[in-house]
Amino acid sequence: MAKVGFWLQGSTGKLAGSALQKGVNGTVIREIVKPKNPKTSNQILQRVLMNTVSQGYSALKDICSHAFQGVTEGAPSMARFQKANLGYFRERASEISEDQLSAFVNFVPVGQKGIRPARFIVSEGTLPRIPMTINAEAFNAELKLSANTYAAVLADYNLQRGDQLTFVVIEESLAVPGEYIAKYARIILDPRNADGTEAPLSSQFIDDANNKVNLPNSKNAGNFGTLGFGMYGMYFTMQRNANVCAVGCIVSRKDGDEWKRSNCQLIVSEGAIGEYGVSLARAIEISRQGNPVYMTDANEYLNNAGVSGTQSTSSGQGSSEEETAATKSYDNSVDFDSTTQNVAGGSVSVAGPINIIEISGSNLAEGDIVLSVPSGTVPTHEIAYGDQGASITFDPSLAVGSTLRVSRKLSSDASATLWFTLNVTQPSGGSGGYGDEP
Repeated sequence: MAKVGFWLQGSTGKLAGSALQKGVNGTVIREIVKPKNPKTSNQILQRVLMNTVSQGYSALKDICSHAFQGVTEGAPSMARFQKANLGYFRERASEISEDQLSAFVNFVPVGQKGIRPARFIVSEGTLPRIPMTINAEAFNAELKLSANTYAAVLADYNLQRGDQLTFVVIEESLAVPGEYIAKYARIILDPRNADGTEAPLSSQFIDDANNKVNLPNSKNAGNFGTLGFGMYGMYFTMQRNANVCAVGCIVSRKDGDEWKRSNCQLIVSEGAIGEYGVSLARAIEISRQGNPVYMTDANEYLNNAGVSGTQSTSSGQGSSEEETAATKSYDNSVDFDSTTQNVAGGSVSVAGPINIIEISGSNLAEGDIVLSVPSGTVPTHEIAYGDQGASITFDPSLAVGSTLRVSRKLSSDASATLWFTLNVTQPSGGSGGYGDEP
């Protein structure tokens, strides 16, 4: 890889056996190399690791885009996340024998989407590290504390008033077993009275009776599904009755003009993951065979530490970004079996057969996508809804010559309106695939 000269700056595409693309610091050129055997285990392993890391960053980018101390927000932080996590997964894989790869979980096979609970490195810095645990029976996240006070949190972990704790959690979806959702919440260690004045650090930390943070700062954010204080310390889940499969805690502090972070690597509970875990060996095998197993995913979030603010008026934890959007959001493009096309309206033609349609958006729920065909008989299908869109699978596939009408709801109480018509066409130079005449 190398930077290009003046005349090619801003160019993209192919040139003399090389590929031109935009990089962080300008246009770069890469030689196009076709591997002799692209499906060897080593090559597939690298792709599995890269896909696992990429899907992880996609779901955690609201945090990890600015979680590495001294690294610029955005693309440089993404690059640091990828480098740190690829390095960890590769090193761990090299430490164990080949027959033990079946016990190394949890990975995303090539071609699949969605985060899986894995030991992601989500932040790096110089502040004190906060160790987390996951209860082996209840699968709650736990933070060990000597007492239920703000002062105990500061003393136990060498922190100071105004520091921010950001809890990063990967939980199993309550709607679809085997799918996972990334969630997070922040607590500012600066308790506030109802009138906004500073409350003493000796104040109770967790209001156990009311399932909320006591004397919450207005800059707290995110709602816990379960929150309490037990013999061990603080325990919580982000969704009520959900299993916490991975968790970590990031400490943030404003020091002059610099934001400082703590090191944080998620811990994973294989017990919480259970039968849905995908080992590295299994991910390689799925990637080689191309078996479809589809899963759905899930600012300056960290930068709110400090001694200031009023008391939160929400349920106790702070503002909840998830509760502010009531209408449905759809992107202007849809992925048809890994071919993304614009679907702003009208008719879209896609080479068939079609097995899967993936729609990205937010606040989508069951019934928001309505399918129909001219004959009135909708083909057998399954729609899996997630935090960031929906995945529609067809069985049998939509054959060449089929026409599908896709309608959507723009709000919970609205009727479905036609979004686009999908025409399944003959692939160029092909026979048409499943169900077509030879």
